[in-house]
Amino acid sequence: MRIFDPHIHMTSRTTDDYEAMHAAGVRAVVEPSFWLGQPRTSPASFFDYFDSLLGWEPFRAAQYGIAHHCTLALNPKEANDPRCTPVLDALPRYLVKDPVVAVGEIGYDSMTPAEDTALAAQLQLAVDHGLPALVHTPTATRRRASGAPSTSCVNPICPPITSSWTISMRQR
Repeated sequence: MRIFDPHIHMTSRTTDDYEAMHAAGVRAVVEPSFWLGQPRTSPASFFDYFDSLLGWEPFRAAQYGIAHHCTLALNPKEANDPRCTPVLDALPRYLVKDPVVAVGEIGYDSMTPAEDTALAAQLQLAVDHGLPALVHTPTATRRRASGAPSTSCVNPICPPITSSWTISMRQR
């Protein structure tokens, strides 16, 4: 059986994991860009990370017969640091790369106006590039996120949050 893992963070894994995944039948993965555990404080650190997801990780995965795809974004947590907002202007040059299959992870961490701005900008990038958006809502804010929609979600590119979305978020 061939297996596709749609959400995995291999950056923090060893090649032993790729080997075990291949033995289990995994043949393709999608690695969303995410917060690495320590805040990045400059766009250059994002660009190094994106380059790794676009080059190094696909190379590592290919050594074990696994196709590595990724999603790229300014994540919600780091969207609150104004030093990182230039990442939004640079994202288009990365979104056209072959391994990129979506814009993400985007969404909310602390439900701030800066996160609203980053979410709206990245939803527009997804539309402009014909890519889906991978939206992340952390456990700590799910209750708040399932209430009234953010102001950024009342525009043509992001329809208002529906009751089915609210229900599905409450069930998780």
